Amino acid sequence: MLLIMAVQLYTSRIVLNTLGVQDYGINNLVGGLIVFFTFLNGAMSISVRRFLCIEIEKGNVERLKRIFSMSITIYLFLAGFVVLLAETIGLWFLNTQLNIPAERMFAANCVYQFSIFTTCIGIINISYNSAIVSHEKMSFFAYLSILEAILKLVVVYLLVLFSYDKLILLGALYCVVSLIVFLCHKFYCNKHFIETLYKPFWDKKLFRELISFSGWNVLGAVCSLLCIQGVNILFNFFHGVKLNAAFGITNQVNNTVMQFIHNFNTALNPQINKAYAQDDHSYLHNLVVKGAKFSFFMLFVISIPIILNMEFILTIWLKNVPDYTVAFCRILLITSLVVSIQIPLNQAIIASGKVMQLNIISAISTFFWVSFTYLFLKIGFSPVSYFYTGLILHALGILVYVFYLKLIIKFPIQAFLKKILVPCFTVTCIIIPLPVIINKNTTEWSALFFSTICFFFISLVVIPFIGMDRSERNFFFQAIRALINKMRGQ
Repeated sequence: MLLIMAVQLYTSRIVLNTLGVQDYGINNLVGGLIVFFTFLNGAMSISVRRFLCIEIEKGNVERLKRIFSMSITIYLFLAGFVVLLAETIGLWFLNTQLNIPAERMFAANCVYQFSIFTTCIGIINISYNSAIVSHEKMSFFAYLSILEAILKLVVVYLLVLFSYDKLILLGALYCVVSLIVFLCHKFYCNKHFIETLYKPFWDKKLFRELISFSGWNVLGAVCSLLCIQGVNILFNFFHGVKLNAAFGITNQVNNTVMQFIHNFNTALNPQINKAYAQDDHSYLHNLVVKGAKFSFFMLFVISIPIILNMEFILTIWLKNVPDYTVAFCRILLITSLVVSIQIPLNQAIIASGKVMQLNIISAISTFFWVSFTYLFLKIGFSPVSYFYTGLILHALGILVYVFYLKLIIKFPIQAFLKKILVPCFTVTCIIIPLPVIINKNTTEWSALFFSTICFFFISLVVIPFIGMDRSERNFFFQAIRALINKMRGQ
C-alpha cells in the first residue's frame, strides 16, 4: 500500500510538472464536469451491493443472477443517459460557461470526450466491483492496485516521451487504463462468480426494488457531487483554472491518504450488512464502534505528520505549489479525520435501508454549505472558507448519525461517547503537542524527521494503551506479530 501511495504521488507530480498548472487545472475541471452526470452511480452501487450481500448470505444463486443482470441492464441505460446529457447540456456548459483560456478550448473538448468514455466504462464496472466486494474477495483489489500503479507509471512515461499535446494525450491514456481495469474486473468475476455471467434481462418488480432503495441515496449522491464538483466550478468562476489545479491536488492528497480507510471499511461493510440481515444488533454495534475507532486511528497516524509538515512536503513533491494548496490540504485532512468516524456509522444506516431522513438532512446541509461558499467567494473571502465550513458541518454530522442510529438500531449513545469520542479526543490531546513543538522549533528536513519519529513513538504507546480496550489491544498486537512473522517468512 505504501508503494502504491508513493507511485500515485510521484505520478501526480510528473503530470503537474508536465502539463503545467493551467492544463492540470483544466483536466481536473473538465473531468469533474462529467462526474455531475453520474449522480445515480453512488446510490445504485450501494443498492446493488446491499442486495447482493443479503442474497449471498441466504445462498440464493438464482436471485443473485437476476439481481446482477438487472443491475448491468440498469447501468447500460444509465451510461446512455450520461452520454445524452454530456453531449448536450454538458457540451454547452463547457464551451460557454467555464473560465477556460480560448487557446486551450480544443484540448479541453478532447479531454471532455475522453472523460465521457472513461465515465461510461466506470458506470458499467460498478456491478462487477460490487460483486467482488459482496463476496469479500479483497485480495483482488490488492493485486489490481499494483496493476493500476504500474499503468500510471507507464502513462507518465509516455506523457514525457511524446511531444503531442500533453493534455489530450493524458486523456487518451487514462481511457486505455480505465478499459484495462474494467476488463480485469469482468474477467475475475466471470471466472469466480457464476451470477456475473450477464444475460440481457428485465424484471419490472426487481427494477423497482433496486431503484426504490436507491431513491433517497440519489439525493445523498447529488449532495456529495455538489460539495466537490459544484464548488470546483464555483472556484473556476471566481478564480480560474489555477485554483482548480490547487483543488485537484488537494483531492489527490486526500484520496491517497484515505485509501487506507476506504480499504479497511470496504472489508468491514459486508460484515455490517450481514449482521443487520441476521438481526444481530449486538455484533452490529460492536462492528460500528471498532470500525469508527480504528478508522480514526489509522488516518490519524498517517495524516498528522503530513499536516504538520505540509508546506515542506508539497514543495519537495511538486516543486511549484499552486496558491492555497497548503491550506486546502491541511484543513481537508483534518476534516477527513472527522469523516473517518462517520463512515462505519453511515454504513450501518445503509444496511438498515432507512436512509430517507438522513439524506434529507444531508441535502439541507449541502445547500447551506454550497450557498455559504458562493456568498463568501462573492464578497471576497478566501476560498479556504469552503473547507472551514465543511469541517464544522461534518463535525455536527457525527452527532446526527449517532442519534439517528439510536432510533433505527438502538445504537447506544453512551457507547459512542465512551468507546469512540473520548478515546479519540484523549489520544489526540496527548500525542500532538510534542511533535508540534518540535516542528515549530526546527527547520525543514529536521522538522520532518524529528517530529515524525517523535509522533510515531508516542502513538505506538498511547494509541494501544489509552485509545483501545483490552480486546482491541490484543487484536492490535496479534496483527503486529503476524506481520512480523510474515516478513520473516514464517
